[in-house]
Amino acid sequence: MHGRWVGASSVAVAALAVSVLGGAALGLGLYTFVYARGGSYLSDDPRACANCHVMQAQLDAWARSSHHHIAVCNDCHTPKDPVG
Repeated sequence: MHGRWVGASSVAVAALAVSVLGGAALGLGLYTFVYARGGSYLSDDPRACANCHVMQAQLDAWARSSHHHIAVCNDCHTPKDPVG
């Protein structure tokens, strides 16, 4: 009878450890996604390119260009057919 409880507590400890580590990974991933403005990269907003400080000059140049009214970054810088 004693062996059955030892095995059960090992499973419970393992389940708790997996839950804690999984929760920590999920929480860190969500925090990073929000902090890095990850959702903006799923949009067509040109300001998403400037989330990284090294792109501000390019965003400014695009805003002053003659074609900024007809094209956004994704029109030229993403594949037309991302699957194939």
